[in-house]
Amino acid sequence: MDKLKNRMKKYLLISILTLLSYAGFCQVIAVNDVANCYAICNDGRVIIWGNNVFGTLGNGTTGPQSVVPIYVSLLTQVKALGFGDDNCLALKSDSTVWAWGSNYYGSLGLCDNIDRNVPTQITSLNGITSISGGDNYAYAIKYDGTLWAWGWSYGNCPIQITLINDIKKIQAGGCTTVLKNDGTVWTWGSNSYGQLGNGTLSYSATPVQVLGLSGVVDISDGSETCYALKSDGTVWAWGRNWEGQVGDGTYINRTLPVQVIGLTDVRDISSGMETGFALKNDSTVWAWGRNSEGEVGDGTLTTTALPVQVAGLSQITEVTEGNTVLSMALKIDGSLWTWGAWSYPGNGSTYGINATPVQANYLCTVTAPSTLPPPLIEPICDQSSFIIYPNPSSGEFSITTSGCKSEEIKIFNALGQLVKEVELINTTQCEVDMMGIVKGIYFVHITEDQKDVRNAKIIIQ
Repeated sequence: MDKLKNRMKKYLLISILTLLSYAGFCQVIAVNDVANCYAICNDGRVIIWGNNVFGTLGNGTTGPQSVVPIYVSLLTQVKALGFGDDNCLALKSDSTVWAWGSNYYGSLGLCDNIDRNVPTQITSLNGITSISGGDNYAYAIKYDGTLWAWGWSYGNCPIQITLINDIKKIQAGGCTTVLKNDGTVWTWGSNSYGQLGNGTLSYSATPVQVLGLSGVVDISDGSETCYALKSDGTVWAWGRNWEGQVGDGTYINRTLPVQVIGLTDVRDISSGMETGFALKNDSTVWAWGRNSEGEVGDGTLTTTALPVQVAGLSQITEVTEGNTVLSMALKIDGSLWTWGAWSYPGNGSTYGINATPVQANYLCTVTAPSTLPPPLIEPICDQSSFIIYPNPSSGEFSITTSGCKSEEIKIFNALGQLVKEVELINTTQCEVDMMGIVKGIYFVHITEDQKDVRNAKIIIQ
């Protein structure tokens, strides 16, 4: 049982938080097993702390852990990270992929089984748009929509997976879970607990469709439990349910998706080793499942098979499971809050349990990630002359640039996606209608004479 439990803790939990503050942005990515935490900072470098048995710190050493953040060697212009079992992947802005750490199963994709203690380029991969790591394997999606895999049964060199395409998102945990652009979900791999969601317990080496699911907009893959968020704001789960992590009020494994009870109006989901999370449109966080180390964040250590509200959290924009049983949430003001245990919190300590959220320290000075408009460097106009009103807004607001005649206004969501564009001619004010748009934080990017003037934040609530 201990061996199984330790193995479970090492399943990949890919989690990304985009730290948004009035000064800028920083991506915080948390961890592969119980060992490490990472962050991408303003200059595109990567900060890491925690375990270093296999060179996971990426600083040219092997062995000594670090309980405070340090920089990974040689890496710049990083825009995304992926995690496996004691190893890490980095996707750079030039679409190349770099890897370091444990390579016992060939999960670094370097066509050998030699560990690396500094980032090393996977030279056979180029034109990559996204990456995802599993326990001992990894995936990359190319700009042409093709899927590539390596490690474990795939071998130590990247190979193309030709059995599925039109992929919107891929996650690798207790099995591989894919969300396609048509809103359907597909899985393959292990199925001991029904995590493939096709009504069986049979292993599948090829993609099978999760039955009874349509209109899915997001997925999250925990240990051997999978979650899907539908466009109607409901959450569905299937697979292992020993700790109540399916959220249907039982402890019975599910081979088909069932609705998580009592959750509606959800806009984001995440999952940990044996805990599920939901962020609702009212910016509250709800959790269910394993809670022996405070992962649920309700002030107890009692496991729950039904969602309960995480204590003391409001105005949350993102939520994620950090490193197996460390949970994280980001507030509108840019502050990061954590609860749970099995962590290297980055403040010089190595372990502790918090059954309710506590505020974490910032790791780096932050500016916009590469997917968002560039930050203001040389303002043309005085910032005080730029007004968004009202802010927060219910969807309609005005933008006034007194003293400046802006030519173009672009509005991006927190993922860097353009959601609104307004062209202006000889005017200093415009009205913007974003009624019906998803609630959250958006970023207003203004240019004049084809030069960046400023970025500002608007909250739609």
